[in-house]
Amino acid sequence: GEEHRGEVASPVGSPVETVRSGRIPGARWLSHLAMLDDQGRLLPSERLEAVLRGTGAGPDHRCLLYCRSGHRSALGWLAMGVKLGWSEVAVYEGAWLEWANLLGAPVERDGGREHA
Repeated sequence: GEEHRGEVASPVGSPVETVRSGRIPGARWLSHLAMLDDQGRLLPSERLEAVLRGTGAGPDHRCLLYCRSGHRSALGWLAMGVKLGWSEVAVYEGAWLEWANLLGAPVERDGGREHA
C-alpha cells in the first residue's frame, strides 16, 4: 500500500501524524483485508496460511507485525498466532508511529533508504 511504499506519512484525516514516511527496513507488506473473506471474517485456515506464506511468513519464521498504530497488525497476530497456532508471532506495540519518530531509526521507501 501507499504507506508501505513511503508515499504518505499519515493517512488523510489521521489525528496523529508522523514526521517520516516509509517502512521498517526488511518489512513486507500485506493488507489486513487480504486475510478476510467478503463477510469480514478471517479466511479458512488453509486459505489464510496460503496468503500469509505468500509474503514469506511461516510457522518456522519469527514474525514481528506492525502497522501504523497497532490495530491492523493485531488482526495479523490473531490470524497467525491464534487461528493458525504459529508460536513466533508478536506485534510491535510502538508501531510505525513510534518508529518513524525515533531519532536514528532507518527507514526504507520504494527507491531508497533514509536515516533520521
